[in-house]
Amino acid sequence: MHLSDGTGTQNLTLFFDEIQNLSKEGGNAVTASEGILNLNGRYIYAKGGMSMDLRADADILVDEIISKTKGININNNPSSGNKKVIIDANIIEGSNGNDGVIRSATGSNYVVRNAKIKNTATSSPSIGIYIETGTNTLDQAIELENLNLVTGVEQ
Repeated sequence: MHLSDGTGTQNLTLFFDEIQNLSKEGGNAVTASEGILNLNGRYIYAKGGMSMDLRADADILVDEIISKTKGININNNPSSGNKKVIIDANIIEGSNGNDGVIRSATGSNYVVRNAKIKNTATSSPSIGIYIETGTNTLDQAIELENLNLVTGVEQ
């Protein structure tokens, strides 16, 4: 699912059961670089890429969000006029392929709520939420509500 290359006024609302990218060569299951994205569904999965790359306004209500090799990238700087990304999920799972399960670019603006965030990497470091440092760190507005963070896997 790709939302971009328009005027920035797109407003996509999608009700779904599953969104999957099964390519082992990469590619994201969901990419939004402009407009407004509203996703309501059960399952988002990416085998070789990110489960979601969010650079636009987004409201995500999904039961499971899983990436086997990476995770979620959020880069929606509010100083560029972006509103808050909202992710409400039961399970968010990823690995270290993008610094952590959720990677916050400089100046990100988001809420993650009600999730068990699990990094399946067995190597160190195994990071749940990675917050990028840089010149816009004071612009970041990150809210974490009712989360469980788990790193590593049981042997």
